[in-house]
Amino acid sequence: MTTNDPWNVDETHFPASGSIADRLRFLLQYAVLAPSSHNTQPWKFRIDGNRIDIFMDEARWLKVCDGDQRELHISVGCCLENLLVAADQFRLGHQVEYLPDSSDPMHAAAVEFMDGATERDSKLFQMLTVRHTNHGEYDGRSIPKDVLEQL
Repeated sequence: MTTNDPWNVDETHFPASGSIADRLRFLLQYAVLAPSSHNTQPWKFRIDGNRIDIFMDEARWLKVCDGDQRELHISVGCCLENLLVAADQFRLGHQVEYLPDSSDPMHAAAVEFMDGATERDSKLFQMLTVRHTNHGEYDGRSIPKDVLEQL
């Protein structure tokens, strides 16, 4: 069953025996769930063979409140991290090249994928579809000491 709700991506539908392009398109369903400044989702993708190029979408850059593009870069970085977490879950190794084209400052990263086992904790993957933003007031509970030590 297909749904228009991007949060309902189903990991059991991963096309393990499909083409590399099919597998990479599937991974992008997780990449686009990344948090972004004011929910602008300022990214574009290009699939070329076993590679995904990630671009910052200048049309979605909030120039007035993000003049130095800090939030734009952070948002695209979150998208990239979601992509890598998903790739690890589906046993796709990856090599990232940051800012791969000096003539195009909007070309944030190029990620080459290959079959291969990874070591990332799958708990991160499970959180991709349940993550949410909370603009509510902090409830004042203390952060447990062991959590603070881990951070």
